[in-house]
Amino acid sequence: MAGVALVVVGYGSAALLEQHLVPSAPGADLVVVVDNRTDDDERRRVTDLADREGWATVLPDRNLGFGAGADAGAAEAFAWGADVVVLLNPDARLAPADRRVLVDAVRERPLLLAAPRVERPDGTPWMTGVLALDLRTGRMRTAAERRADPAPPWAVPWVSGACLAVTRELWERTGGFAHDYFLYWEDVDLSRRVLAVGGAVAVVPRALAVHDEGSTHPDRVAGRAKSATYYYYNVRNRMVFARAWLPREDRLRWHLLALPAARAVVLQGGRRQLLRPAPWVAAARGLLDGARGRTGDPRAGRGEERGRPVRVLPSFGVPRPTTNPYIVMLAAALDAQDGVDLRRFTWRTALAGRYDVVHLHWPESLFAARSGTRRTLKRWAFLAWTVRLAVLRTPVVRTVHNVEHPRDVSRLESLGLRAVDRLTTARVVLNDVDAQVRTRVPTACVLHGHYRDWYAPHPRDDARPGRIAFVGLVRRYKGVEGLLAAFTETAREGPDLTLTIAGRPSSEALADAVRGAAARDPRVRARLGFLDDAALVQAVTSAQVVVLPYRHMHNSGAVLAALSLDRPVLVPDTAVNRALAHEVGPGWVLTYDDELTGGDLLKAVAATRDRAPGARPDLSRRGWQEAGRAHLAVYRAALGRGRT
Repeated sequence: MAGVALVVVGYGSAALLEQHLVPSAPGADLVVVVDNRTDDDERRRVTDLADREGWATVLPDRNLGFGAGADAGAAEAFAWGADVVVLLNPDARLAPADRRVLVDAVRERPLLLAAPRVERPDGTPWMTGVLALDLRTGRMRTAAERRADPAPPWAVPWVSGACLAVTRELWERTGGFAHDYFLYWEDVDLSRRVLAVGGAVAVVPRALAVHDEGSTHPDRVAGRAKSATYYYYNVRNRMVFARAWLPREDRLRWHLLALPAARAVVLQGGRRQLLRPAPWVAAARGLLDGARGRTGDPRAGRGEERGRPVRVLPSFGVPRPTTNPYIVMLAAALDAQDGVDLRRFTWRTALAGRYDVVHLHWPESLFAARSGTRRTLKRWAFLAWTVRLAVLRTPVVRTVHNVEHPRDVSRLESLGLRAVDRLTTARVVLNDVDAQVRTRVPTACVLHGHYRDWYAPHPRDDARPGRIAFVGLVRRYKGVEGLLAAFTETAREGPDLTLTIAGRPSSEALADAVRGAAARDPRVRARLGFLDDAALVQAVTSAQVVVLPYRHMHNSGAVLAALSLDRPVLVPDTAVNRALAHEVGPGWVLTYDDELTGGDLLKAVAATRDRAPGARPDLSRRGWQEAGRAHLAVYRAALGRGRT
């Protein structure tokens, strides 16, 4: 079961972990225990047990709640290479054989959120099938009610978070758990988001978990009674869910039904609870906070209890016309997330402003300046900033655009970049291959988004048969000279082929090389200079195939730009490009070995000549809305680790 992680979120649960997790853990590649902090003695008991059993731990210095804790545990599991996470309550037990059944189910259907049948310790059913939330009223429908009314209008299926299996792919598409709920209803919300991204929710009846319901609550009373925590969050979070998912008129209906819904929650602890003040006080607080839109943990520090958005300071400022479209689209996706307060970078904000998380993209760009004096000032400001981040233990999220740091930096700049590496709390990688590399910090894969919406306003050309194009900045490392040499080899077998080199050259020597090739071979056309978006769209769409012969290609926005404009690409044979070829479908990403040759160009033209009209590569995994949600999950997970 390579790549299977068992993740457990506990709160004062050392005894439960000994009782339930120890017998559930055998056979899992990795066990991750998230200990939401209670006190020093409990923390010591948990870490001692984890050390004895060989479990990994995530140890936040406060109670993150269930959803945020689960996200932190999943991030740790993915950092160690897990491709499937099985989430288990500390008061639940799942035998290794039953875990295998769940894992097999989600590996067969990667977009499936799977749960087992769940029984109580006495063998009575706790959850035997998928339940349904009736979005007309907010009522939970049991299996019997669903059989009597098999298709209630606008119902959402859901499974309990007591035990779930999910693939890394589905987790990243949904962004993991929402943190607004703190406790309860986050599994309903997750089930809803699974459906929103095209997934499915199911109970796998051959798998069985045993759930000692309620034993995680130290304040529960005898009999069927629930804790005040249970009443408060179930009443409040019903309204939190409505605010997140329902249109205004349906939210109003849920508000009108809030009192009978609160009574139903209190009755889950038995009719005696109607005579006790404590359940009603907790339910009333839940009603009030739900109506206010208050989320998070009411016992947390200032701001956190209100579900305040995560204040993120990225390493980019206000976008300019020349700003990388990836940054502009990411900023828009993050601005659209209710849980993110995205600041814009200035040195004053970095050194003296208030923010919760730093998100770095190309940190070396912060040194850029037109004058030597300004560059020197920025170097020292950068080092002062790293001192602030270290002293305040501010979480740092780093998007890995390039494998290595640039080499053309000063010693002082290199010192600052190494300091950033040491301060990094979590990494974001842009492809599945990098996600498999183990590092000292958790890694989340958030695929580079597509450019379809970005380029949509600009008219397209029809592809010209036999036209090959290189589009983008013309730099030596991108292999343009090798492309020109390979194209020269096609003169005999491909006299009707044409090659367009379009983009701004990085040096006059390189520009002269392109112009010289065009002068010698009339099939070569040079369009040297800055390309605005309209010109780029015209250059790409007029080609039959786009060739990008980067010698050390890794994350290429140019490849995605061509695919977003429905043009196939020829690129070096690398692990990243092979994965991309598998993702987008056959015939869109063609590869070559070693040095590019004329034969490679001829094969690419032949392979793309009969492409069906209207065909498009599959870029469904690369939507920006999903990227925004996934980044929010990374920020929240980093907050759980950044101050431990």
